Amino acid sequence: MKGQIANFSPQHGQGIIMGDDGKNYPFTSQQWQQATAPMAGQQVEFSVNAQGYAVAVVGLAADSACRVAHIEASDHAWAQVVDDEVPLVIIPVRVDERLD
Repeated sequence: MKGQIANFSPQHGQGIIMGDDGKNYPFTSQQWQQATAPMAGQQVEFSVNAQGYAVAVVGLAADSACRVAHIEASDHAWAQVVDDEVPLVIIPVRVDERLD
């Protein structure tokens, strides 16, 4: 099944996945199958156990059709990753020198 992480608490090691079927599935960090931490908004693939928990949760690669825009502000640049199906993610990026 596929879905999107609605929220995840690293402190508690728990989160909720909103499945493509519209249902919410709780999961724990023990079910996360990747080295990087899960993040809210991330698209995932998972199975559901008999108790209704998401298991064997794997993050899906971002679509290569994502568009990236850079907006410069003083000494920082902000990269916006825009995808029609994923919420806007704004990533602060430190700019140490200009390439002009």
